[in-house]
Amino acid sequence: PEGEGHFSFEGHMYITFLFDKDWLCMRVPEVWVLSQRSGCDKTHMNPEKDILKIGLVDGRMYLVSPRGLRLTKEYKPSFDTKVILAHAVGNAIVVSLSMYKNINKEFVDGTTNRGLALAHWHGYIRSDLIPEGWSVHGINNPHVACSSPQSAIYALSGKLDVYIERVSTKTEFRGDVHIEPHHGTNIVFPTLADLGGYLSTQPSTAVLGNKYLYLYENMGSL
Repeated sequence: PEGEGHFSFEGHMYITFLFDKDWLCMRVPEVWVLSQRSGCDKTHMNPEKDILKIGLVDGRMYLVSPRGLRLTKEYKPSFDTKVILAHAVGNAIVVSLSMYKNINKEFVDGTTNRGLALAHWHGYIRSDLIPEGWSVHGINNPHVACSSPQSAIYALSGKLDVYIERVSTKTEFRGDVHIEPHHGTNIVFPTLADLGGYLSTQPSTAVLGNKYLYLYENMGSL
């Protein structure tokens, strides 16, 4: 490749980019995510009715409902679908590049063997309780709507920026905390159970609202 960019070939999307002094060409990974449908009761979820499968394949978004379910107008993906899929693609790219460099074995093994969990809520984690190996990004971005293309761009570009920073400093990448100013937080964790355990270590780890947002103002990216 002669420069950074993207192109299509035989119906598939590819990206070209400079990574750790190497020019690479990568097919954009196909990703699939299990997600709660928009509007369902998140704390009393019915897995037979409230779980949707969303995917991104060669630039097209897909939605798959549970087998045998009759769809109604209530069945729609999350407003954050673009952000969710951007994180999924970013995770897949991070795994591919880590395998290429033979680094971040814990992140690679966990992702390839069981997948990853992505959680979103309208609040923030105390910045002093971010677990070791997790990178923070997004604090300096403008506030944009959760369904906008910009929100997805910030999710993907922020994740790749902090990952490249980890590679350059030879430190392990275990996940990322994506701050959406005055909206909320997205965090990638090995499993939802692990995330629940982490958040319950201290009652004040995370709260709803902007209470902890100001703590990130002078942090930049980690």
